[in-house]
Amino acid sequence: MMKRAMPIAFPTVLLILILASILTLPPVLALPARAEERYTLKVRLDPEGHILTGSQRVEYHNGSQRALDSLYFILLPNFGREKNPYLDGSYIDQEYWEGFDPSWIEIERVAMAAGGELPYELMESPPELQTYSLKDTILRVELPGPLEPGQTTSVEIEFATKFPHMVVGDMCHHREIYTWRFGWNPIAVPARSLAEGFPRSPAEEYFKFELPAAWYEVELTLPEAYILAAGAERQELIDEGEGWKTYKLSNSFPVRSVPFTAGPNFSRYRLEHDGIAIEVYYLPGHEAPARLLATYAAEILDYYEELYGPTDYKRVVIAESSARGLFGMGANGLIILGDSWFREKDLGVRGLLDRFTEYVLAHELAHLYFGIGVGVDFNAENFLSEAFAQYLSITYYEEKYGAFGPNVFVFERKGLLQSLIEHYLGFYNLRQHSVELPYLAVFKDRFDEAIIKPLKEVEYGNWSYVRWYDKGYLVLRALASELGQEKMRELLKRAHQEYKHRIFTTADLQQLAEELSGRELDEFFQDWLYGAEFVDYGIKRVKTEAKDGRYLTKVELVRRGGAALPVEVVVRTSAGEELKQIWDAEGSEGVIEFESSSPIRRVQVDPEELTPDVNRLDNSYPMKFRVITTGKNDLPLDAYLLRFDPAAQTIEGGTLWHRWLLGQGFGAFVVYLGRGTLIRGHLDLRPVDQFGTITGALELQQTFFSHPEVGLPAKFWEPTDRLKIAAGRVLDPEPGRGVNYLSLAWTRRETIQDLYSFSAELLGYLDLSFGRLSLESWRRFRLAPHLYLEEEVKLGLGYNLPGPFRFDLGELKSFYRREGEEWLKEGFPGNVKLSGRLALSFPLRREIDYDLAGLAVIDDVREEFFLSFGQTWEGLTGLNFAELKLEIGAEGQLIGRTLGGLFPVSGAIGLAYPLLGASPEARRVQIYIELQLPF
Repeated sequence: MMKRAMPIAFPTVLLILILASILTLPPVLALPARAEERYTLKVRLDPEGHILTGSQRVEYHNGSQRALDSLYFILLPNFGREKNPYLDGSYIDQEYWEGFDPSWIEIERVAMAAGGELPYELMESPPELQTYSLKDTILRVELPGPLEPGQTTSVEIEFATKFPHMVVGDMCHHREIYTWRFGWNPIAVPARSLAEGFPRSPAEEYFKFELPAAWYEVELTLPEAYILAAGAERQELIDEGEGWKTYKLSNSFPVRSVPFTAGPNFSRYRLEHDGIAIEVYYLPGHEAPARLLATYAAEILDYYEELYGPTDYKRVVIAESSARGLFGMGANGLIILGDSWFREKDLGVRGLLDRFTEYVLAHELAHLYFGIGVGVDFNAENFLSEAFAQYLSITYYEEKYGAFGPNVFVFERKGLLQSLIEHYLGFYNLRQHSVELPYLAVFKDRFDEAIIKPLKEVEYGNWSYVRWYDKGYLVLRALASELGQEKMRELLKRAHQEYKHRIFTTADLQQLAEELSGRELDEFFQDWLYGAEFVDYGIKRVKTEAKDGRYLTKVELVRRGGAALPVEVVVRTSAGEELKQIWDAEGSEGVIEFESSSPIRRVQVDPEELTPDVNRLDNSYPMKFRVITTGKNDLPLDAYLLRFDPAAQTIEGGTLWHRWLLGQGFGAFVVYLGRGTLIRGHLDLRPVDQFGTITGALELQQTFFSHPEVGLPAKFWEPTDRLKIAAGRVLDPEPGRGVNYLSLAWTRRETIQDLYSFSAELLGYLDLSFGRLSLESWRRFRLAPHLYLEEEVKLGLGYNLPGPFRFDLGELKSFYRREGEEWLKEGFPGNVKLSGRLALSFPLRREIDYDLAGLAVIDDVREEFFLSFGQTWEGLTGLNFAELKLEIGAEGQLIGRTLGGLFPVSGAIGLAYPLLGASPEARRVQIYIELQLPF
């Protein structure tokens, strides 16, 4: 199910995003096939202990071909019983309100429904889906006698499930809201898996991660003040009194779970639409977005049912999550949307996120067809869930808003902030920039790999979501091109009709595709799903000959990469005539001829962008140019950009992976080579008039990766080391001359298992006329949940340093000197430096939701107390601490979001006081304000 935010470029936020995404995947073991089990549950939610207690009766059918002497159940909550030992405590604090709080499920009694207790044992799962908290995750129940093939038995289990206090996730409580999507009760492993040798089949090389469909009937008792939003076709109030009420939850079809969310502050908006009840449960003040979501859902479901057949669901529930963020999660009949879709979507600009909200809702509703309606193996074949949901939702979106050009941030009303958004993000195209661009970035960084593979074989675990969601969607788009749109719709319709409540595999997909196309598609599936091939089409040259008033044009084409997909080639003539042909692309080169009555004006390969082409720049002849004369941002994937900014008087050009910039007397460029390696430089001629010199620099930056253990069997890549080599010339304004330099810098930064950084830089020139060594160290210590102590030390050693390279104490906040009526900040330049800082920070207030005139909201306030010191010297011979500068201070840090919740905004208000090193006149409290805005 979708749990991702707006895509952000490599590497910083991408690491955090994919780590959070993978770590919150529900870790289940092998649970396949069709609905053979029936669950009858009676449970009570106790908000005081945050526990769900009760019992379940399981009618278990042996649908295998051998007798069973034991039954097995998966205990999903126990996968969260132990804290992830590999992650720094700061990561734990991002998920938990008051530090780690375990989830668990305890088995209190197991018995035959007819009477008589049964022996049982708790077992450990193998480390194939995660590598920690594996104890007591499998329950084995010993039967009194063999359960023969075709026989059914009934087992009763009394259990208690604990909700952890988390600010993210789908099995937790927060702000008095209790949510659980999958597996709050023991889940029976179907007999077919047991017959194959569960917990591990000798015939399989990995655990399947499948949620079986079963018949559920639940009686859920909760406090009388609580409002229940359950993913069930029928939610009936059957008892009420003495401060409690009981609901009966049931469906007329098998489901994979009975998800629910409940709390005292929900309100409900209900929309009856074409036989489906759409209910939106929202928190105070959010009725307007709730009504909008209901109308979106009605329109989306109409579209899906018309194309892919009716859904079983006659009641669809959409609930606002207690967690902040722009995310969505789906389950049987229940869609959970991040609080930010309700709370922040209109920040700054009304309707800013309306279209993106509609797309995310369309993705989650698509899971009622694929991923939930049609089950899949979430371990090796999650593509069949996420890519299919992407395909359905993006197809819906593009039919409504268009497939090309800006189609996300489009405003009917003009305004100041609307113009700002259009300037920076107006170019955004949903498919190109949310789906295709992440795939292109992963390919550029050489992190691409096969879509179908179990987690333990994944080489690039950070980017699994790109394989499942984005590359997977592009492969389905290519399959639709192979089959034709009508047959692709028929494939999706049949897959849903034939495999709902069952498990759908990639082999099933191939069989359906081959049946509908009437041809063998093994090469397609081997290249794009089981392998990591790629394709890059290009136009090598175009030759036209005129004869007898007719024009014969030969288009020479090339294909790079091991995958061969037929591709459309379109030519347009000067008279407006359009001619089309299909190039089979079976060879790496080919020639297509076109005859026309007028000269060819343009040739384009794959104009509808139906193939996963990794480089569209060479798909057009002549090359496509995107010319911007207003200074607005743009990011074309298939054209060379030329952007003139009238305000800055600059012209910018380039592609995705290289850019150059020219202004009045200066220029700059950057070339990205992949995996964090880049070359950049700049040249400034403006100092020539005044100082008779130029300045500039050329820099090479190389990133190196480590592979920390993060609790997953997939290989994780952390960009821990960065090497910079630079040569340049800077202006020393004091003597008015240029200074040449060479520098070598190395930075080590860890953010997963530990939080620290260390950097060293050696700078000077070949004649040794000056030189300096800079060392910096930073580390965060977690003293308690959300309570951090940070230490920072800087040491600089140099000689004969020119002005631009002299060390200073600019980080000190309280040292000023008076000049006339003004107070000017002291820098204390020198050739040698020692400084440090200790800071203790903690949350003062969290989730305050303070509105700033509808432009931004403040979420959190952190308080920091700090002690800083520093001193500089002209050389080591004069080293003493008689003039040591020492200050104390306090700072309030405000953290929030603006413009639809898309962008963080932060500010700091602080005061600092010099304890040592200031004159009596300068010993005064200094107040400072800092602000960080997105633009």
